[in-house]
Amino acid sequence: MLYQLPLRWGVDLKRLETFVRSLPRRRRHVIEVRHPSWYTDEVFELLAGHYIARCIHDMEGSATGRRAVGPFVYARFHGPARYSGRYDDRTLDDWAAWFVDLLREGRPVFAYFNNDAGGQAPHDALRLRQRLQALVPAPPATAR
Repeated sequence: MLYQLPLRWGVDLKRLETFVRSLPRRRRHVIEVRHPSWYTDEVFELLAGHYIARCIHDMEGSATGRRAVGPFVYARFHGPARYSGRYDDRTLDDWAAWFVDLLREGRPVFAYFNNDAGGQAPHDALRLRQRLQALVPAPPATAR
């Protein structure tokens, strides 16, 4: 379940704590914040302590960087030109390499492409998946 806070909402640790305590444990939860005041160790520790992932995103003006928080990773790609444009090969290669490191640590990784204004999102998602598959080949099929 993704919860997205508007850019204008600055950090409010007490409100966040009240919210995360109310969430059911039987689901995966991700919080996407966009105001840079949320990018603090206190916030990250609170999320991790409640098994909630921090959404990693590349939104211009509030990009999160690549610090994974929580039991899994959820990344949103908003596009090189805010909701549009095609990602270049180098950018996808860099993300794929980082995701592989996380996968090897045992963290599931989810990626969502939101650069759909020009229809690039599905193409970029496939390109990222191809890179991941090249770096982490599928295990051999077992005979039955």
